Amino acid sequence: MIKTQQRLITEFQKNDREMLKVQIQTFRGQEYVDIRAWIQDEKNGGQKATPKGLTIHVELLPELIAALEKAALVLDGARH
Repeated sequence: MIKTQQRLITEFQKNDREMLKVQIQTFRGQEYVDIRAWIQDEKNGGQKATPKGLTIHVELLPELIAALEKAALVLDGARH
């Protein structure tokens, strides 16, 4: 079995039911950034990941950051 290592970077409340967690995952020696929605697991009282999210190789992180910054600029321009 292949083990995935995870390091939590940050988490914040998305809405009344979901948290967003940003994690660094190592899988088969490769690092990935995982941004995923998590919900309360009613069965065991903990949290569990949902299928809603994004996992990208760390090499693509600068492109994702640039895209998010562009989106923020567009939204900021639309507000003024």
